[in-house]
Amino acid sequence: MSITQESPYHTFLKFPGEWRFTNALGAMPDNAVGQFIALIERIASQASDQQAVFEAFKRRFGWSGSSSTPDWALTDMSQAMRQTDLNTAEFIDAFWSAMVDISKEPKLRVNLPPTGPINHILRQHKVGFSVNPPHLVRETGSSITTNDDDTPNTNPSSQYTIGEQIGSGGFGEVFHATRESPFGEFHFAIKFHRPLPFTNAERARARFDREVRALRILQHRGIVPYLDAGLDKETPFLVMPFIDGPNLRKASEGQPVLERLNQMVEILGAVAHAHSKEILHRDLKPANILVRSSDNQPVIVDFGLAYLFDDATHESLTTTAIGSGPYIPHEVWEDPKLRTPGHDIYSCGVILYEILAGRLPNPSDYIPLATMNSALTPIDSVIRRALAPAASRYRSAEEYRWGLMSAIHLAQSSAS
Repeated sequence: MSITQESPYHTFLKFPGEWRFTNALGAMPDNAVGQFIALIERIASQASDQQAVFEAFKRRFGWSGSSSTPDWALTDMSQAMRQTDLNTAEFIDAFWSAMVDISKEPKLRVNLPPTGPINHILRQHKVGFSVNPPHLVRETGSSITTNDDDTPNTNPSSQYTIGEQIGSGGFGEVFHATRESPFGEFHFAIKFHRPLPFTNAERARARFDREVRALRILQHRGIVPYLDAGLDKETPFLVMPFIDGPNLRKASEGQPVLERLNQMVEILGAVAHAHSKEILHRDLKPANILVRSSDNQPVIVDFGLAYLFDDATHESLTTTAIGSGPYIPHEVWEDPKLRTPGHDIYSCGVILYEILAGRLPNPSDYIPLATMNSALTPIDSVIRRALAPAASRYRSAEEYRWGLMSAIHLAQSSAS
C-alpha cells in the first residue's frame, strides 16, 4: 500500500494510559518480536534509504545515536526491540509510532503494509490486542501470552517434535526439532514455508521450492545438507541438520587471525562448489554462516534467495536488488536482474574484511587492514580485488580462494 491519505498511519494510536503501567500485560513474545523485525526488513527493502527506516524504529524503541551502516542499524534495532522492557501495549505503540514517523517522510518512498500483517502477528501469538486505527483494542476474553509456549503444533511426517523457533524471515520460520530413536535423540532444523501476509504468495512458494532444489543438488561440508522435505497440513517444510554453534560474526570475536582466515578459505570452497553446480547464494553474510562448535566448521545456510541458472521461473521472482544491503555489489543495485558469481564474490570480500576488522569496509574509501597489523598487507590486496568493480573482480570463487591462500602464506612468512 502506498503512502496516501488512505494510509492508516496518519495518527498515533489511542489507548488507556494505565496500560503503560500494567505488568499483567506481559512482554511481547520473542517469536513475535522476530516476526516484527522481519516485517521491518521487508519494509526497508523497498525504501530509498534502508538505514533511515531502521533508525526510525531504533529511536522509538529507546536506542539513541546513529549506526554507522544499514547493516549495523538493523543489528542495533533488533537488539533494542529484543531487549526492551516495554509491555505488549507499549511495544505495539512504539512499533506503530515508528510507522507513523516513516509515513511522514515522503523522500523515503516506502510502501507501508495495511494493518493486516500486524494483527496477524498479534493473533498468531495470542498477544490479546489488535490495531483498529486510530485505536489499540484489547481483545475481549483473551489471555495474554508472556512466553513462547505458543509454538505451532506441527509434526511433519509424524517423525519430529517441534521445539523453539530459531529463525524467521519474510518467507518462512525455522524451528529446532528433535526425533527419538532406539539409538537416542537426534536434532534437526525444520524450515516451514510461512510467508508474511503481504508477501506475494506465488513468488514466495517458488523461492521455497528453489531452495529445496538447491540443497538437493549441493553436497559440501561447508553447506547445510538437505535431509527431507514434504507437506504438513499443506504447509511445505524442509528438514536440515541442526548446526549447534554461533554465526560467523560472533564466532570470529576473539579468534586468532589465522583461524578467521582459514575459515574464510573453507567458506570460499563451499561457494566455489555451489557455483560449479550453477547455483548462486545471493545473500551471503555472517548471519547466514554458522560455525559448528564441535569442529569449528563454517556452514553456509539459508538458500532462500538462491538462483539456479537452469530455473525457468527466475524471470518472475526478481523485482528489487537481492541480498542484504552492504553485501550487494554496485552492479546489482543498478541492475537487480543481473545474475553473476561476482555477487557472491563481492559479498565474501565484505565478509572477510568484517571478520578481520570488526566493521564493514567502505569500498570507495578503503581503510587497509595493515593499519592494524602490518602482516595483513597481503590480505588487503585480496580484499581490494574482491570488492573491485565487476570487470576487475576475481573471475571465480575458486580464484579468490587460491588468492587468499597465497596471501595467508605471505602474511605468515612476513610475521615469522
